[in-house]
Amino acid sequence: MFPKRLHHFIFDLLFIEVREINVLRTDVGGEDHDGVPEVHEIRNRKTLHLLVASTGHRGDTGEQVAKVRELRKRRPGTTDRLLARIGALTVDGARALGTGDFDTLGACMDENHGLLQTLGVSSPELDRLVHRARASGALGAKLTGSGGG
Repeated sequence: MFPKRLHHFIFDLLFIEVREINVLRTDVGGEDHDGVPEVHEIRNRKTLHLLVASTGHRGDTGEQVAKVRELRKRRPGTTDRLLARIGALTVDGARALGTGDFDTLGACMDENHGLLQTLGVSSPELDRLVHRARASGALGAKLTGSGGG
């Protein structure tokens, strides 16, 4: 799925072929009687190729959270709408993963990354990595973790 030239990145790469998807997800905003998010299993037997890459830089979670907190103080409506959309994309992406609709999953990842950029938690290195993955044939790409790395 990904051309060999992808391996010329200066980033750490891990290529994974998943033949049977069997992952857990939590409901965004949904909680059970103990106040713990509900966990649901997603099953799909379609083959999915995942590329996990690292810029080699470690982000500071506290710094990223502080950025979003500060943005929310200055622009609460906008920030809340961005976070709500990220939550909706997470649910849509999980649903697409469960049904094997990897094109929709990729579109959710792409839009999600753009929203994370808008929130200020991406970095030029992450954006270059996401752009290269897309240019090399990825159906979608986004940062993971707290960002900033």
